Parts: sequence; C-alpha cells; structure tokens
Amino acid sequence: MRCSHLMSEGERAVVADTSVFINLNPSGRAADILAALPFRVVITDIAASEVQEDRRSGRQMPRY
Repeated sequence: MRCSHLMSEGERAVVADTSVFINLNPSGRAADILAALPFRVVITDIAASEVQEDRRSGRQMPRY
C-alpha cells in the first residue's frame, strides 16, 4: 500500500511491532539496517517495553 498521499516524503514512517525488533536484535546490525531504510521506523511504547524486558531477562535470540 502506498501512503505518499497521506504523508509528505519527509514524514514517511512505518510502525513496527515487537517481532520486527526481536528479529533485528540478534543481527547485531539493527541500527544499520534501520538507518538504511528510506523511511523512519517507529515502535509503540508497549512493544518497546517487551523488547527491553527480553534484554533484562537475558533472553537469547538465535542468530541467523
């Protein structure tokens, strides 16, 4: 779905759910991957707290 009619080029953003960040974290390159995208990626407070809890609990995600 194209959203260009809803947002200007400088305002494009995608809301990512928890699974996106859970899958990016093990790559060790999450910041690089997100920076390479042509839009901002945002996360809800609830999803961010879930990712932080995984880090605090020491949950180890598999590397791909």
